[in-house]
Amino acid sequence: MIIGLFGHALCSPRSRAPTSSRRGQTSAAAEARAIAAEITACDELGCADPPYAFAAEVLAVAPDLRVGLVHARLRDGPATDGLDLMLRRYRARCEEAQ
Repeated sequence: MIIGLFGHALCSPRSRAPTSSRRGQTSAAAEARAIAAEITACDELGCADPPYAFAAEVLAVAPDLRVGLVHARLRDGPATDGLDLMLRRYRARCEEAQ
């Protein structure tokens, strides 16, 4: 939820990111950090169900590689867990803000 609000702020006309494309990239990077943290936290807390279908892939790599893996998944991966819809909404908000 908080990262979603952060995405709104990044797409604001007052954002320091120079273009809607750059604001969208910044939002995706922030979302990747949040998703990696959520997956890690869920694993550490022993959640019964992983928060994302690709959580096992993320947990299989070294912690310092997790954000990059999630970011690549957001950018290139198959449409799962509603992430493709979320990114489309970020892009649309950023384009509207311009």
